[in-house]
Amino acid sequence: MFFTFIILQLLAYGKIEFKKTWGLRSLKGNWRQSSSGSSAIANGVSKDTINSTNLSQEETLTKLDAVVEEYTTDFYLNQLPTSQTAIDSIAKELNSAYYQLAVIYKEKFKKYELATNKLEQLLKNNPEEKLILPAMYNLYKTYQITDNAKAEVMKNQINSKFPDSRYAQLINNASIDEVSLIGTPEGIYNKWYKLFTEEEYVAVSEKLDGLINQFSGDEIVSKFELLKANTIGKLKGLPAYKSALQYVAGNYSNTEEGKNAQEILANQIPFLEQINFSDKDTGKWKIIYKVATKEDKSTVATEDKIKEFISEIDFQNLSYSFDLYTGQENLIIIDGLNSEANARHIVSLLKESKKYQISETAIVITNENYKVIQINKNLNAYLALKTE
Repeated sequence: MFFTFIILQLLAYGKIEFKKTWGLRSLKGNWRQSSSGSSAIANGVSKDTINSTNLSQEETLTKLDAVVEEYTTDFYLNQLPTSQTAIDSIAKELNSAYYQLAVIYKEKFKKYELATNKLEQLLKNNPEEKLILPAMYNLYKTYQITDNAKAEVMKNQINSKFPDSRYAQLINNASIDEVSLIGTPEGIYNKWYKLFTEEEYVAVSEKLDGLINQFSGDEIVSKFELLKANTIGKLKGLPAYKSALQYVAGNYSNTEEGKNAQEILANQIPFLEQINFSDKDTGKWKIIYKVATKEDKSTVATEDKIKEFISEIDFQNLSYSFDLYTGQENLIIIDGLNSEANARHIVSLLKESKKYQISETAIVITNENYKVIQINKNLNAYLALKTE
């Protein structure tokens, strides 16, 4: 009884598959031969159905052509992507799939030859930078099982191209525990993110490229890349910030950081790009002195003079700050001024007084215009505007 039931199921399945392939064919000789009538039947439109609609011959052919169109080569060729952006996107997805598949072959199924083929093909496909090092490392580990000579070659390539990477540490130091290394990226990221929040932008900037290289292939890299973009914005201004965000959005589009970058590009960057210098007197003014690094002797000397001056002025609520500009070029700020005239009077006192004699050029600017130069890092453009 059970076998009868199975046979009936197979027969029903066979009938369905036949109809999918051949349509409703008449039970007669040469049933596979095509004609105007049989073509209609082959595509799911029977003669009886067409005749019953009382269509003219021209209308019938039009209807048949409409049905047949989906089975033409052109119908699908016209849907293929042609723009370079779309093609590049497909290439990225293919490379990512190759890498994931190779790791599955290697780790789960122990199919080392298949893993090797996929990894070797991936490296020939001009993959994204983030895939190169992990692909080379996994290929090295696979070669250790299948071909020691190739493993040695790959080891030398990793040491040559990525000497400071975590993978180089792994292959050169057997005492390093791979699991313990994998557990460290989040903590390292938190350390440098904290320094970023403390406005240590230069120190963070100097370290990020090495960290991105060290953790290449890990999920944490997208966090480091977004942190790098934000640091670039603080040191180099809006145009460089926009470019860095576009890199994160394009290369890490499926991560939270990539989506954050896309949102900033869509909602914040256009607004910031509209901000420009204004002649409006806001009633809030600053005095700026361009200086070098905080440790520079001339910077320290200027700071000390301004601090002393502010401590001795008791009739105005002035404040002082050292503001980062580009890292190598920075700004000493005197804030709390209510008019341009008042600001210029203070500049005159600091320059002409025998006690202070600050010779550096002072720049008087409204608070709003100061925001613009910090967003765009365009102090020189502001100065050129004022000399016109």
